[in-house]
Amino acid sequence: MSPFVFYGSPRGVQVKRPQSFLRLLHVIRIDLKKQTDFNPRDVVWATFPRQDEAIRFSKAYAHTNVFCYQEHMSGTRRFLVSTYDEFWKRYNDMDSKIRHHYEVIQEASPCHIYFDLEFDTRLNKKRDTDEMVDILIAVVFSALRDKYSIEGHEEWITELDSSTEEKFSRHLIIRIPKIAFKDNSHVGAFVCEVCSQIAAQRTTNHDLDKLYITKEISSGPVDRLFMDTAVYSRNRCFRLVFSSKSGKKSFLVPTKRFKCQELVSP
Repeated sequence: MSPFVFYGSPRGVQVKRPQSFLRLLHVIRIDLKKQTDFNPRDVVWATFPRQDEAIRFSKAYAHTNVFCYQEHMSGTRRFLVSTYDEFWKRYNDMDSKIRHHYEVIQEASPCHIYFDLEFDTRLNKKRDTDEMVDILIAVVFSALRDKYSIEGHEEWITELDSSTEEKFSRHLIIRIPKIAFKDNSHVGAFVCEVCSQIAAQRTTNHDLDKLYITKEISSGPVDRLFMDTAVYSRNRCFRLVFSSKSGKKSFLVPTKRFKCQELVSP
């Protein structure tokens, strides 16, 4: 590139810049504007009827995240963009009856290990659910050690429960310090490996049998692991602690085990 084009004419005469250079400057200005428009101290709280609109808005502001909520009366889903700090401040002050909130686990964003554990208690009576979770954790920690040479610790675990008389329902989140998977599809691939390992060792390790439950489908009852493997799809909505589903009375609350011993409802 000519020095006259980069610095300007030494005599103060305006230099005609190539169109390609002007286009580049235009792109740079737009990019810099996106970076400087957002001040982390500014309040961001924007709602959208569609998830793609919320994600597109969030991408313009590096410090924001996408949430989802259900309107209390209708159950209609809407999407919200805010910072974690601003969201938690308002969420903390909200009437618990209208907390129907989820975080959107965005595609191509770093992600921690998470599980959605559930089964119909009417078809699976007298199950020791704490023992089932403990066995699963042991299998996951073994897989982390064998695959990544990571030694697991219980203080990494957040365990949340929203079980009712008819349904066992628990969320399990394993947050390894300073480490995350590339995105939730990679978490899903790791979980599939864990499931395959459980199935392969089931005949020789009878504790693993306890992770299987009876599930009713159209063709009749079947034997299944108690993990929902459909929750690793892109831009998945995952319910937040202290929230209930719209129209339901079961809130997702800490179990007082692992990391949740000191966590209390606001």
